[in-house]
Amino acid sequence: MKKYYFSLLATFIIIHTFAQQIPPLYKDKNQSKWVDSLYNSMSLDERIGQLFMPFAASENTEENRQKIKELLNELHIGNFFFLKGNPSDEQALNNFIQRNSKYPVMTAIDAEWGLAMRLDSTAKFPWNMTLGAIQNDSIIYHIGRQIGKETGAVGFQMNFSPVIDINTNPDNPIIGNRSFGEDKENVARKGYMMMKGLQDADILTTAKHFPGHGDTSQDSHKTLPSVNFDYNRIQNVELYPYKQLIPKGLTGIMVAHLKIPSIEYMGLPTTLSHKVVTDLLQKQLGYEGLIITDAMNMKGVADFVPSGTADLQAFLAGNDILLGTIEIKKAVNDLKDAYKKGLISDKRLEKSVKKILKAKYWANLHQWQPATGKNFYPTLQDSLLNQKAFENAITLIKNDENILPIKDVAQKIAYVALGDDNSETFYTSQ
Repeated sequence: MKKYYFSLLATFIIIHTFAQQIPPLYKDKNQSKWVDSLYNSMSLDERIGQLFMPFAASENTEENRQKIKELLNELHIGNFFFLKGNPSDEQALNNFIQRNSKYPVMTAIDAEWGLAMRLDSTAKFPWNMTLGAIQNDSIIYHIGRQIGKETGAVGFQMNFSPVIDINTNPDNPIIGNRSFGEDKENVARKGYMMMKGLQDADILTTAKHFPGHGDTSQDSHKTLPSVNFDYNRIQNVELYPYKQLIPKGLTGIMVAHLKIPSIEYMGLPTTLSHKVVTDLLQKQLGYEGLIITDAMNMKGVADFVPSGTADLQAFLAGNDILLGTIEIKKAVNDLKDAYKKGLISDKRLEKSVKKILKAKYWANLHQWQPATGKNFYPTLQDSLLNQKAFENAITLIKNDENILPIKDVAQKIAYVALGDDNSETFYTSQ
């Protein structure tokens, strides 16, 4: 009983300590001076380069290092995103990137349930659907913090997490068990705890997939899914977790490739919609943190407008970082031409670039140190956290006639204990 009350108290303390209005990306009083200094020293090409986050191959080979150097030197790319690989190679490449860039570079990984989502030989934590069944929310916080520590050990500053889509469609082919569940309040609580765990480990978070990918029956990697709910339903359900996390210091949001007629009647993908990214997310919801597109090579947007042109439209819609651009040289030139023609103002460019620089300062890139340790391999703490999570996620779906716990039996029964013998959970002797 004491253990139960302690868990409740821990959850209460975490929730109420963090439940204050927190400006996203703010670090300290020296941040603005650092950001202004870097921004003022940048050329137009260097400022535009800050807006892109291309994919980088994960193998630590001379060929890959040369490709990265070309992107750094020729296009002045300010961010990179890594896919599958091994942690030692990616750690080496993260260090290589920082050492070969004029300005600090932000690197990201998709590690929703730990580095094992992308990297071999690393710890895997339960998927969000399992975590959604846990009543003690502080467990999710500690898992998030552990994932954050291991993400930072490889040299990353950003994790594309948490997923706060509400899984109200059982036929959803892409979200499913990546969601904390179908209850909006539970999704918001769990997403908040994952967010805070990661951010307390100095890892930038990116809540996704805005405005909400949970009730679709199509995969935006393959097509442009439609969300056909009315405006009030989206405000009350899909946007609910964002309304909870934004006032609490959420550092980043990823915009999905979706078709939502009740918000964008022109049929534009949400990534390219000024009504979604600027009017809804920034003006109505008051969000001031980083806004990142979902990958621009996904067919949900790539088949809608020509490559390169889509990136320009996404920036004009209000996104800050353009992820996974297909033809990056064309996209860079399109943005540069748009600036010279007056389609992109100085104020608009400054807004996004300074947000990105603020995020880099927040993630301690102003005092970067190379990642050299090996504490991204699975540890005893990982195992204990996993065990605690699975134990607390066990859910009794049905208990017809109150069969459990077993108290009175008219015949002999067999009882087999697996793991720790805590028979009181299922069987009480008379």
